[in-house]
Amino acid sequence: MKPIIDKTRISPSLAMGALHIFVLFSLTLSQPIFNLISQYVEFFVARQSKAIDIAALIILMSCIIPLIFVGIECLAELFHKKVRLGIHFLLVLSLVAALAIQSLNPVLKSPGYVILTIGVLIGIAAAIAYHRYYAIQFFFTILSPAILIFPILFIFNSPVQKLLFIKPNPPSNQAPIVEIRDTPPIVMVVFDELPITSLMNNEKQIDSILYPNFAALAQDSYWFRNTTAVSTTTTDAVSAILSGLYPNRPWLPNADGYPNNIFTLLGSVYDMKVYEIVTQLCPRDLCKGEEVPFLRRITSMIADLSVVYLHILLPKDLAAGLPVVNHTWKDFTTPEGGLHWTKIKKTKTRRLTLLNVIHSEMRKDRGEVFRQFVASINDTNQPTLYFSHSYLPHTPWVFLPSGKRYVLPGYRLKGLTEGKWDDAFSGAQAYQQHLLQSGFVDTLLGELIDKLKTKGLYDRSLIIITADHGISFKANDMRRGLTETNYQDIMPVPLFIKLPNQHEAVVDDKNVETIDILPTIADILNITLPGPVDGQSVFETSAPQRDRKVIYTVFRFTPEHEFVFGPGGDDKYKTLKRKNDLFGDGSDDGGLYTIGPYSQLIGKEISLKDNMAVPGVTVTIDNEDLYDEIDLKKSFIPAHITGRLHLGNVSAMKTVAIAVNGKISAVTRTFSNQEGETLFSAIAPESSFRSGRNRLDLFIISEAEKKIILSRVYRKKMISFSLSSSNGLTSSDGEKIRIVHDAILGSLDTIKLKDDIVSFIGWAAGKNSSNHLDIIAVFVNDTFFYSGEINRNRPDVAEYFNNKDLLRSGFHYQFSSGLFEDIKKAQIRIFGISKSGVASELGYAGGNMLILN
Repeated sequence: MKPIIDKTRISPSLAMGALHIFVLFSLTLSQPIFNLISQYVEFFVARQSKAIDIAALIILMSCIIPLIFVGIECLAELFHKKVRLGIHFLLVLSLVAALAIQSLNPVLKSPGYVILTIGVLIGIAAAIAYHRYYAIQFFFTILSPAILIFPILFIFNSPVQKLLFIKPNPPSNQAPIVEIRDTPPIVMVVFDELPITSLMNNEKQIDSILYPNFAALAQDSYWFRNTTAVSTTTTDAVSAILSGLYPNRPWLPNADGYPNNIFTLLGSVYDMKVYEIVTQLCPRDLCKGEEVPFLRRITSMIADLSVVYLHILLPKDLAAGLPVVNHTWKDFTTPEGGLHWTKIKKTKTRRLTLLNVIHSEMRKDRGEVFRQFVASINDTNQPTLYFSHSYLPHTPWVFLPSGKRYVLPGYRLKGLTEGKWDDAFSGAQAYQQHLLQSGFVDTLLGELIDKLKTKGLYDRSLIIITADHGISFKANDMRRGLTETNYQDIMPVPLFIKLPNQHEAVVDDKNVETIDILPTIADILNITLPGPVDGQSVFETSAPQRDRKVIYTVFRFTPEHEFVFGPGGDDKYKTLKRKNDLFGDGSDDGGLYTIGPYSQLIGKEISLKDNMAVPGVTVTIDNEDLYDEIDLKKSFIPAHITGRLHLGNVSAMKTVAIAVNGKISAVTRTFSNQEGETLFSAIAPESSFRSGRNRLDLFIISEAEKKIILSRVYRKKMISFSLSSSNGLTSSDGEKIRIVHDAILGSLDTIKLKDDIVSFIGWAAGKNSSNHLDIIAVFVNDTFFYSGEINRNRPDVAEYFNNKDLLRSGFHYQFSSGLFEDIKKAQIRIFGISKSGVASELGYAGGNMLILN
């Protein structure tokens, strides 16, 4: 008699388990990634991905990654079947939990740790059921076609197929060879996120104080003041400018999608010096740029997709610390791209390390890319088209008008939630940063014009300066997503056209859209376009003007993606009025710093002895040592002043003034983070600083009997310590502190390295009432590094010791990785120090001296 096999309870075989791993990876990893990037193929275009790159990605996601884990199970099988089954159980648990978390994210509004807990519980239940019941295993077997279906859909049912099956070098000879009698040099620049209202003053003219080079160009050009963008998406907007076509067709932003464009039109006559950053409309046989090696392309793609997947997987609150992925199309882990900070050789002192990191990054930043474009301009016998799409003044906003960087690595834009400004003051502060960076754009434009004049090209060149789209800073409104209340911020863009030998200012308010630029160039050169376009020359007098304006939003391939407005364009002057109300009328360059309440205080000399202090309130200035020695000749100046107020029992939200060297340089409002800390952020004018030591003071602003009162807040100075050979600590105040085992309880639970930010997370508390904790001291390689206070709630500690007084016992300190010689080899020691002068070394998850791996 044959034995009866109970199919309701059976362990999966090695082969069947391997099949199920492939299925789970397809559901959990491949499908979400494929689904997302199939909607945004610009991800591939911007990084110049080839068909082999996409094929390698498909093989990696669908085959290699799950195969690695199958290989681990095969090795485990060699030891014992139970070892393999244990590993398989953990894999099923993890993958199902990840799938559950992704499904719960859009449904539950709970905190992230709750969603993670529910997801893990679902994973445990699913793994147990999987190993107990044959029906569950059979269900995964039925799903096995998904292993092939997802990559097939990705290839054949999305725009990706146009990249996979594209010709290796799209030919430029599809357009007919044109004959051009007069071939002036052509210089064309498309800036990014630059609304025309940012450049205008109260008289509806270009602000010659803040933007003198734009104003000077306007004196020699046609300024089409009623020009609007046709898309809110950079790739579509730039493609429309270069092709003259509305972005209402599912075409890729490359030479295959737009074969008739400015480069193919002029390629038979003009040499090309082209700097495209997110599009590839110039065919490779015309624009022979530097070839990025395959390994570097695929490594960069994997790094960026890893960040993208974490955004898909993690709940929103837990993903808040991840690099932003919706501001650019690549290089998510480095705000400016280029060399990763952890790869830069470190110096020994904290201040020099920070400055070296910043200066190294600036050599590869967006300003330097534009300067490379300027350097490519030369007077040659061959007619040349010089084209640059500059990622300025687009976020991140890090430049002063002089071009000096003023924010530290790791700075994150505050006040923006899901693309919408939280409040009016956050939007105003962001507006300020945008306008300062627009000043840097003006500086770069001046360098371009100077180069053209130096080479004798300015007079005889055809110069076109425009932007892809604008940006909005309204409270409770979208930054870039078009709405019926912010369109007047996003649509109007600059368009300056300087004809060869033109030296006359012409302001024209006819209805112009950016699709008109290419037909205008063809009209000026007296050539016929090879195919139909949606735009028309701005100099065309016989054709009727359009009676509407059209813009296509980021909701592509949907019926709702087209917005239509009237042709007038006067609504932008409402935006202009709001800007001038915030920053003044452009009569001087100090207006950009006079935002917020009590802005009339800015520039006021202040006597420290005449201001009373606020009892019980202290302030910590972030990176305060940077102000000890400033070199104004260097490319970085710490004008972005941030810190936190320690308020005690005082009300949390305050208006504060910041004085630099005895003069009020900024006024700002405090805000609270998720941990309840009271923070502040403000930008001081570059002119506030001097070479050498600079003094910073902070004042809380209040009113009494209609008089403004400034109350000084004293600095909370960091106490330093040294380790002595006699088993003790010595403070910078000269106090001798004994080290006693277990007088202070606590541990360093976690050290995290993410996005070049090192986080120390742990807890500490006095063992009894006589040892109340006073301070935490951190040593790196037995050298003092940092001292700080308890700054987090730890309900788990309070619950474990059944003592509610221990709720406030956690610490969470964050530092730039550039502050460490080599963070991967750093030896970390942390001491808790009590008010009674006794210290204990805290415990460590990895032993007495933790080495971060």
